[in-house]
Amino acid sequence: MPPLEDAIGKYNDACLDELDRVMFKLKDSNIKTIVSPHDSNSLLGDYRAHATALLTCIFSDIYHDTFGRDAFYVDQTAFDAYDARLSHILNYQGAHSGQVWKDWPEAIMSFNLQGDDAQGRLCGRATHLRDELGPDNPILVSTGGVGGDFSHGCTFVIAVTECPAVDAISVYRFASVPGNWDLVLDGWLDQANDKLVYLEEWGIDSSNL
Repeated sequence: MPPLEDAIGKYNDACLDELDRVMFKLKDSNIKTIVSPHDSNSLLGDYRAHATALLTCIFSDIYHDTFGRDAFYVDQTAFDAYDARLSHILNYQGAHSGQVWKDWPEAIMSFNLQGDDAQGRLCGRATHLRDELGPDNPILVSTGGVGGDFSHGCTFVIAVTECPAVDAISVYRFASVPGNWDLVLDGWLDQANDKLVYLEEWGIDSSNL
């Protein structure tokens, strides 16, 4: 599957077309989708290139090649390029559903800022998403698991808890202990500043089974 962008601002909708096909089927089963417009792992470049040639393709994209892993999160030019990507995705009209995604709350629960987003640019991108969606749109703006696993201490940073444009905070938790959710859930809600909280990615430590 080709990437959405093989040059900044040049879009190939093949991957969106396939996702639209799946979302159209999910909607028929009353299942809504969380759309993540970019994976931060693709900014790693050659970080995992030693593993396989396939991973080299997965973990490097045009944003890495143009801005690098660090500048992507601080450079206004990178912000502008990414905002344009967000706008393209939200205004994409499905090849199978015929629906403009930002106008399809029956199928889409939320748009993430990014999978494993970093702190510095969060509220700006969230504000762009909300502006694109419109103030009364029921589709949520969600964080996408800021900083990856909850143990990294980034999930409930002020940049999201005090950002008016963020509706829902995504939690990523791996290597967790089965049955211990009741010990942490109240703490998560206390940190959320009355925003919605949901578990987006989850794994368990099998040694605790």
